[in-house]
Amino acid sequence: MVTSDGSEFDTYVTYHPGAMARQRPSWANDLFLNGVFDPRLDNIHELLREIYTGLQSRMPRLVALGVRGLIESVMVHQLEDRGSFRSNLQALFDAGHLSARDKDRMLKIIDVGSAVTHRAHTPTEAEVIAMVTVAENLVMSVYITDGLANTAHKRVPPRPARDRRPKQ
Repeated sequence: MVTSDGSEFDTYVTYHPGAMARQRPSWANDLFLNGVFDPRLDNIHELLREIYTGLQSRMPRLVALGVRGLIESVMVHQLEDRGSFRSNLQALFDAGHLSARDKDRMLKIIDVGSAVTHRAHTPTEAEVIAMVTVAENLVMSVYITDGLANTAHKRVPPRPARDRRPKQ
């Protein structure tokens, strides 16, 4: 672009809000509806909303910190706060909410969030999307999938009674 005095400068266009890097999952609305009855779920729903806003606005450090906060909020909501992330994570694992692989994923995700805070790390867009995926899986596993499984199972007809008499 050329100014009125003949000098040139580069033009950068930024759109706000930016294009969606990732769509909000449809089950997030279910979480919102459940939050009407439980204010702690409303907090988790709001954290998710802010995480997607951060993704849309290309704010990877804020998204990483939001994911870290979301994971910790889920842990504290499910179980009594144990005072440290590792203790809360172990309690969630012991209660059967996480597999050993899930626990390992959570530790890695939390380390990214800690690196943002303590080591001036900036994750890439792909890395924060991976973090959001892991956090979504946790939220869905803890709050959504039991209800989905129960709904699917409601209409299953009972098994027919077996004849327990010995065959001749």
